[in-house]
Amino acid sequence: MKTSMRRNLALAATKFLLASTLFFTSSGLENNVRAITDKSPHSYPSAIRRSTPVQSNQKRFEVELERLECDHTTESGADEVYILVTGKNSDGKQTFSERLPSNHPREASGHWDMNDSGNAANNPKGDSRHITNKSLFVSNIGDGDAWDLVFVFMEEDHGAKGENVLSGFGEAMAATENPYAIAAGALVTILTESGVLELNVDSDDVIGVVSLHVTNEAGKITTSWNAVDRVPQRFPFKNAFQYEFNGDGSFYKAWINTKYE
Repeated sequence: MKTSMRRNLALAATKFLLASTLFFTSSGLENNVRAITDKSPHSYPSAIRRSTPVQSNQKRFEVELERLECDHTTESGADEVYILVTGKNSDGKQTFSERLPSNHPREASGHWDMNDSGNAANNPKGDSRHITNKSLFVSNIGDGDAWDLVFVFMEEDHGAKGENVLSGFGEAMAATENPYAIAAGALVTILTESGVLELNVDSDDVIGVVSLHVTNEAGKITTSWNAVDRVPQRFPFKNAFQYEFNGDGSFYKAWINTKYE
């Protein structure tokens, strides 16, 4: 190979590495943190508030599940994992509730099949060891506004009592004075009363719960994270946290990243 061609290939490789995602390692654990410069379209689970133009006094804010990894399932075989996201704005008017990947309890489209064997990622036709790049929340946050958000990682067994439980869960959480600081026992009560969890049946399982408080103060975005329930450890990274979940005998690791522009 000619020397000039080698130089061109080396230069191209260097540029690629510099532009690639940064990896931070702590105690042998990796976290993928991406800069907020990607202007390409995203595939969001729903259209709620996700395509609203950003106004001059606003910041577009996103919470993204960079990676969820299954190291031990809650039961023999695969787990059917879904995520409940709920919250309210400081204006007292805007609320948010969503089930990911979709609000279809007891259906294949309403969960991700995850297992602690193999190394499949985002497998549409079977079990995945890990899933990546799932948008959990997007909103345009105005100057002086704040959001309190709760992220409930669940495993589906018997399944919630239909699609209507999501609205009931969201309304109950919105009525909570401070969702960010909700106690684990209070959250379980809301999950039970809204029908997400059921008594005396093979009910769904809570894998882990975290909450977030985000504010926009004169264009400066500030975030505070809280480990609510079944989170034995967490590790901070730039713009992100890695959480460990151990609900119902499981062991999951979640890398959750925040972005704004």
